[in-house]
Amino acid sequence: MEQGGENWWKDPKLQIGNGPFQMVEVVEDQRIRFVANPNYWEGNPKLDAVEIIYQKASSVALEAYKAGQIDMFSPDPSQLPAIKSDPELSKQLVTYPAATTIMLSFNLTKEPFTDKKVREAFAYAFDRKTYCEQIRNGDCTPTLEWIPPGIPGYIGTDAYAFDPQKAKQALAESSYGGPEKLPEIKLTYNSDDPAARPRVEWIAGQYRDILGVNITLEPVDGKTLVAMRKDPATYPQMTLAGWIQDYPDPQNWLSVYWKCDATFAQRFGYCNQEFDKIVTQADQELDQQKRIELYKQAEQMLVNDVPGPFLYNPLNIWLVKPYVTGYNPTPSDDAFPGEFASLMTLDVTR
Repeated sequence: MEQGGENWWKDPKLQIGNGPFQMVEVVEDQRIRFVANPNYWEGNPKLDAVEIIYQKASSVALEAYKAGQIDMFSPDPSQLPAIKSDPELSKQLVTYPAATTIMLSFNLTKEPFTDKKVREAFAYAFDRKTYCEQIRNGDCTPTLEWIPPGIPGYIGTDAYAFDPQKAKQALAESSYGGPEKLPEIKLTYNSDDPAARPRVEWIAGQYRDILGVNITLEPVDGKTLVAMRKDPATYPQMTLAGWIQDYPDPQNWLSVYWKCDATFAQRFGYCNQEFDKIVTQADQELDQQKRIELYKQAEQMLVNDVPGPFLYNPLNIWLVKPYVTGYNPTPSDDAFPGEFASLMTLDVTR
């Protein structure tokens, strides 16, 4: 940072790493190139280089994949029906769970989401199953909690499952008494993603049809939205947000994100002192069984607080050329299959 200033990340000479590949080129919004690290302790990886290509238009990326210009590609959900019906592409589709959770995040310092009953109403009114199967073309699985299945601390709750009647009742029991006295509610979304608009329109339609609440859609470019989410003063009233696992432990899901002094929780105003007490105890507990039970208590407490409806766990969905071998997919992958497991064995055999 001191040498490169705000643009330090654009200069490969300023990057420090000890992995099997070294960054050698950064072309902003186009590509990043890595070459094999001759000094890596485990020796040379099978590939001489790895290049990550940035292409916002998924249709262009798919054509590049078909032409053999890229070897791996994560398609947009809207492309999945056509891919699955294609005799060749369907065989190259790689799908596996992701250690990620997406929620509808509320600013808990702003009305009407300071009222728990309003949050309950919005949680009950979201049809997660339809959203995953129809709106996102099956690229996710519905969830009602923060920690994904298969990760220690998951409790398997059924709290706040889709129930239009309970949604209407909760809103009626709120301090607003119904939809008429609610303040304007804005749903802020990333306008750079062409698939985002129809999804947020569907969400707004759900709340209009079930709760009688009119949602104002607020398109914001991706860079601005990231900045808004980082500042408590500008955090959106309502927006889609989530978490990608750093390491497979409930501490990473609960303590890191939701404690009162956590960077993330401070942005949208979540703070529960009792929750903090439990996760702090769990963080310090040496008995694995005891600490997991403590994290489960905290997870249940988080679900009960309804900081925002937990919506879905995405699936990692990739098209991978048949000649790409040696990769071992993991739930934590984000950039490509095998990102965190098998860089030494990843190979291209054409």
